[in-house]
Amino acid sequence: MTNEISMTELMKGWEKAETPAIADALDRLGKSSQVLDPTVRALDGSGVLVGRARTMQFAPGETEQDYDELMERLTAFIESLQPGDVPVVACGWPNRYTIIGEIVATAAQMRGSPGWVTDGWIRDSQGIRGIGYQVFCSGFSPLSFIKRARIVSVDMPVVCAGAFVESNDIVVGDGDGCVAVPRSCSAEVQEMLRADVEADVVMRQALREGKSFAQVLAETH
Repeated sequence: MTNEISMTELMKGWEKAETPAIADALDRLGKSSQVLDPTVRALDGSGVLVGRARTMQFAPGETEQDYDELMERLTAFIESLQPGDVPVVACGWPNRYTIIGEIVATAAQMRGSPGWVTDGWIRDSQGIRGIGYQVFCSGFSPLSFIKRARIVSVDMPVVCAGAFVESNDIVVGDGDGCVAVPRSCSAEVQEMLRADVEADVVMRQALREGKSFAQVLAETH
């Protein structure tokens, strides 16, 4: 899949963005369903992730999908990753299987992917921490997805942990959670973030100068 923006262009304006501020901006735009459920957390609690979404949908349940076909599709997906791409993998429920381990994480990282987001489980957590790959997931298990799930689609819209995500959306994750910013409003969100950061600086300074919270609110809203 050819991406429309370079990693440099992507990072500009997003590298210091925090998920609470992004969520507030999306709320004001009427897009309140872009925050992933808080069950999806960073493997490294202090990890920060910014990238372009690349979506994939798994379906749970025992399957007879041929192993070679399954691995061929997964391999093609990994090999298609470009620098800055973040796989966003929706697993459905119940998802009693893992979607990524250290080998897949390493393969994605070597393609330039900064991290991985899934509402499913992962395994080899210690190994993934060791390579510094930023993963957001809902849990852990030693079980693989082989004969427990199948790949349904790649680069099609998905609902991951309650959030609607399309390939090339902007994905931002940090200690507070993970959010997907639709490409259609990413520029508007960035403008709102800049204004919010300036307003927050003024409010913090006023509070440190001894003004009351009520007084600061009255002066800034």
